[in-house]
Amino acid sequence: MQKPVIASTASAFNPVVDINKVADFAAEVGNRRVGTSAERAALSGAELLVGLRFGDLTDSLEYQYTATGWVVAGGLESTANVTVFGTGWSITPGGGHVPRLHRQGRLVTLHGAVTLGAGGNVSNMLTIPTSFRPPNASTRFIGGQTSSGGVSYELALSGGVVSVPSGYLTGNFVVGTAYPLFSSWILD
Repeated sequence: MQKPVIASTASAFNPVVDINKVADFAAEVGNRRVGTSAERAALSGAELLVGLRFGDLTDSLEYQYTATGWVVAGGLESTANVTVFGTGWSITPGGGHVPRLHRQGRLVTLHGAVTLGAGGNVSNMLTIPTSFRPPNASTRFIGGQTSSGGVSYELALSGGVVSVPSGYLTGNFVVGTAYPLFSSWILD
């Protein structure tokens, strides 16, 4: 590791520093900024040093600038409660059932339980907040579940909506029954 050096000492109170060596040192040992995706995209020129890390508040990922551009270097840890439910679905009463998301880096985990009410169906159980969704809207299966009544189902996530796709349900969902949620997915 090359350390910054004083290029000359015009006087003890006014040293001249080789800024290029300081920049190389900062890039080598790491430096970090925090902001939105738009702020990260707006960085240019001398602001973009190889090794620069950026905590992106828009997508909760940690990026590192390389010779070829930004790469995902990890993620920030965050949690959130699910607050948007499909028609007829609600939080299952009782402790620990609030559908909750936890994100560590690119791994997202959903846990909790929902109860089916009148007018609800399995095509829209709940909506995942944007910062916990995969970057593409294509359907991905996120975990199989079994209710206390013996109903087996496979949860899928598509466009931020959690559902049970046609053909992935054994039994019938019954109004008033709690359905557990425990799923995880990678943001890729």
